[in-house]
Amino acid sequence: MVGAFPPPVHGMAQVNAQVMSALVALEVDATSYDLSARTLDRGIVARLRRSALVARTLVTYALGVSRSPAGVLYVGLSGGWGQAYEICFVALAKVFKFSVFLHHHSFAYLHTAKDLTRLLVWVAGKEARHVVLCERMAIALRRHYGEGMLVRVVSNAALIAPSVAGNAKQREALRSLGFLSNISREKGVFLFIGIVEELHRRGAGGGRREDRGPISG
Repeated sequence: MVGAFPPPVHGMAQVNAQVMSALVALEVDATSYDLSARTLDRGIVARLRRSALVARTLVTYALGVSRSPAGVLYVGLSGGWGQAYEICFVALAKVFKFSVFLHHHSFAYLHTAKDLTRLLVWVAGKEARHVVLCERMAIALRRHYGEGMLVRVVSNAALIAPSVAGNAKQREALRSLGFLSNISREKGVFLFIGIVEELHRRGAGGGRREDRGPISG
């Protein structure tokens, strides 16, 4: 497995960690190659440090795959220039006859086709398996990068353990609601705002509607 793993914790890193846990539970002989930056900083120094990390990891990966012919490479794909790193890992996998699985997490290169992603898909080859989060991603991926691609839809919900609410505290009133995600249409921020507005209209949270001020942005 090649990709970002916690820390820091973000969506793709968490999914990669869950996939690794699932493989371990199935007693698969899996090795992770962590490309995660150790900070969310995107400054030049942080980028140079990550480039050095990727270079060291690529050498370690090359030594590993050379000793394990006919294996499988799984990549949690970046949404931007990180794909330049990932192309190197995919190319090595193809040299050593590995099967390739590419897990797509971003619409950044699906709303509009990107040359870097085209190169990545070409290097991975027609036999590569592509995992996407929803049918909309599958349609966009095939439209921009090849109708014959092998695509499987797997929601992130499949990788999240069901919550156990047996000891959850019972609340008699709604005090606050939060939105924990990137603030974007795709992540459902407008749906969240609509729900809050409807709850406000119904007087949720205690007190009469006219006693409370409007919900601010």
